[in-house]
Formats: sequence, structure tokens, C-alpha cells
Amino acid sequence: MTMLLGSLPSPLFLLTLSVLTLSACTAERAETQPPDLMPPALSKAAMEPQAMTTNDVPGTVIDRASPALERKRGRYYFEQELLSGYLIKRGKEGQLLQSTPCLLGREHGWAQSWFKSGKLREQRYFAEGRKHGVQRGWWPDGSPRFLYRYRNGFYEGEQRTWHRNGRHADFQNFRDGREAGVQRSWSAEGMLLANYVVKGGRRYGRLGARPCVTVNNGTDDATE
Repeated sequence: MTMLLGSLPSPLFLLTLSVLTLSACTAERAETQPPDLMPPALSKAAMEPQAMTTNDVPGTVIDRASPALERKRGRYYFEQELLSGYLIKRGKEGQLLQSTPCLLGREHGWAQSWFKSGKLREQRYFAEGRKHGVQRGWWPDGSPRFLYRYRNGFYEGEQRTWHRNGRHADFQNFRDGREAGVQRSWSAEGMLLANYVVKGGRRYGRLGARPCVTVNNGTDDATE
């Protein structure tokens, strides 16, 4: 029987694939044990709001419940004109629940929301309608719920989420809106659910409850 050597993968490719798969599987076996396998600690700089302001947004305040407010093709209009000002939402007792700065119809600047208790719920930054920089969210007790990083509307760098009990839920890495590098997720009880590495557009390691496999990288981005 004749075999076409040109159809066989190169030894270097096979060696690289074996090392990546073995590394992911070994990491999985180690991380299913009780020792704390946590993402690296946040730097002080990562916890500080980026130095951006909303100085360009006028002080006009518009309630989201106003019948004169509408959204068309991704922009807000008030009385048929592009909105520049602050969109707010209040609770039944008049407490402020949301505040979103807009410039020429697009979200621009720090948008914030609060729980009825008055505690901060979310803090996001927009640049001309696109999420940009650090975005943070909290549970009602003040513990962290998520910490996302964006660049021009796409996920970029480390992304983290936490369960209500304070345990990590997800630790992901993105580049240009797509998974890249180490990806891990845990249950609320601390059990490792997924542990894989994305390299060259492919995933190596444990996906969900499945054993170590290699699959094509999909196009789904992380959801909030």
C-alpha cells in the first residue's frame, strides 16, 4: 500500500500538540483538588477607575420613562434631536437607580447603576457608544460580581466573574474580542468545571464536563 508522506503532519507539529494537550490535562488533574487555584491577584492599577471624564456631556437630565425619548439605529433621540445629557432612572420612592451620560445620542463617559439600597451595582465606561476600559459590577452585599476589560467595544485582557458567595466563577483571557490563553471556570462550590488553553485559534484541555479534547475555537464571546 502506498502512503502519501505529504499528507502526514510534521513531527514538530505532533510534538507541539502533545505538549499542549498534556499540559492542559495535567493542570486539570491538579486543579480538581482542594488547593486554591485562583487567578493572579489584581494589581492596584487594575482596581482603579481609568482616568476618563464626562466633561463634554452637558448637564441636561432626561428620565428614561419620558415618552419623548426614543432610540433609533443605536442612538438616543429626545424630542426628535440627538440627545446630549444624562439618562436617568428612578425607583418608586424616587431613589436614583441609573445614570448614563450621552453625547450626540451615544453613551459617552461613566454610566452607573445602584441597588434600591443605594449601593453601587455597576460601573461602566463608554467611548462614543462603545464600552472601553474597566467595567465593574457588584452583588447587593457589595462583594464583586464581575470585572471586565474592553477596548473599543471588544473584550481585551483578563475577564473575571464571581459567584454570590464570593468564589470565583470564571477567569478568562481575550484578545480582540476572542478567547486567547488560559480559560477556567468553577462552580459555586469551588469545583473546577472547565480548564483549557486557546492557542492559534484552537482549544486544548477540558471543556465543561468533557475529558481533554481539542476542538475548533468558536466565535462566541463571553457574556455578562
